Amino acid sequence: MVDVAVRLGGGLDAVVSTAAVQVMGGIEDTDESQWNSMHATNINAIGHAARSAIPEFQKRGGGTLVIVASLLALVGDRDLAMYGATKGAVTALAKSIAARYGSDNIRCNCICPGDVDTPMLQEFFDYASDPVHARTEIETKYPLRRFAQPSEIASLAAFLVSDDALYISGTDIVIDGGLTANIY
Repeated sequence: MVDVAVRLGGGLDAVVSTAAVQVMGGIEDTDESQWNSMHATNINAIGHAARSAIPEFQKRGGGTLVIVASLLALVGDRDLAMYGATKGAVTALAKSIAARYGSDNIRCNCICPGDVDTPMLQEFFDYASDPVHARTEIETKYPLRRFAQPSEIASLAAFLVSDDALYISGTDIVIDGGLTANIY
């Protein structure tokens, strides 16, 4: 990816990493192959992208890395324990990158979305005995009464890589339609 960007585009200014694999179940339900799959995609792929991008950013005098983590990096979910653990790991990675490479004018942030209306979200609902009821029940917990659209998450990523966000680094930005603003 980095080589193609440099060769075809003349350089690399930003990378947005959105890798995710999710396996439903409690920690005792997640077998070794499922854990390895989530770890390889949700942590390793993000780390490899960052490791490849940072030298190119340094050559250009700076750059921006945005990692799409999850709200589950910050709060727990009884049925997505290992998924949440992998997303928590990349929020820690983002902070370490921001701390280490800030003096190279490299910024790194995490986007922590709540539910986003994607096929992966539908897989979550398909896990329930009544997927339609489960979807409606969770959707109504959001103060905005809907799930995010992928374009809304992309808009936040576009802002974070823009010059309007030059002083934002090392943070987790929650985009959850107000879900975590409400205690009950």
